[in-house]
Amino acid sequence: MGASNEIAREKRMEMRLSKLAIFLVSLLLLSCVNSNPMFEQNHSIANERWDKNELVRMDVPVTDTLGFYDIFINVRNVNSYPYSNLFLFVSVNAPNGATVTDTVEYNLADEYGKWLGESASRMWSCKLPFRTMVRFAQAGTYTFSIQQGMRDDELEGISDVGLYVEPITDQPSR
Repeated sequence: MGASNEIAREKRMEMRLSKLAIFLVSLLLLSCVNSNPMFEQNHSIANERWDKNELVRMDVPVTDTLGFYDIFINVRNVNSYPYSNLFLFVSVNAPNGATVTDTVEYNLADEYGKWLGESASRMWSCKLPFRTMVRFAQAGTYTFSIQQGMRDDELEGISDVGLYVEPITDQPSR
C-alpha cells in the first residue's frame, strides 16, 4: 500500500508541475502580444444602418516616421447582417494633402455562413487587416475615411466601424 501511495503522490506532483508549466508558457505567449496600439478609435453606426454617403472619419496623429505599423479596420456586425462579405472604400489623406483611395473586400462569414471574429451575444467583432508594414512618410495628421461600398443605399447590420494602428515590435532593418 505504501508504494501505491507514493506513486499517486508523484503523479499529483507531476500534474501540478504540468499545470504550472502550461500557465507559465501561456503567460509568456500573452506577454508577446502587442496590446498597446498607437491608435484605436471606433464609431457607432446609428441604428445599425450605414448610409452609402456616410463617411466614418478618423484623424491619426503620427510623430514616428521611422517605425513600421500594421493598420486594421475594426468592424462589428450583428447576426441580421444580410451578407457574408463587406466592401469598403478607404481613403487616406496625408499631411501634405496627398490622398490614396482603395476598395477592399472582407469576408465576415465563412463559406458555410458561420460568422468570423469574436462574438458577444448577437454581435460579431472583426479586426481586419488593411495594410501591413506601413512606414508613414511624414509626421502630422493622417485622415482615414471609410465608406461602405455595398450596393445598398442603407446597409443594415453594421453597428460599428473603426481603425486600429499598432507598431510592429520586430522592426525590419532600417
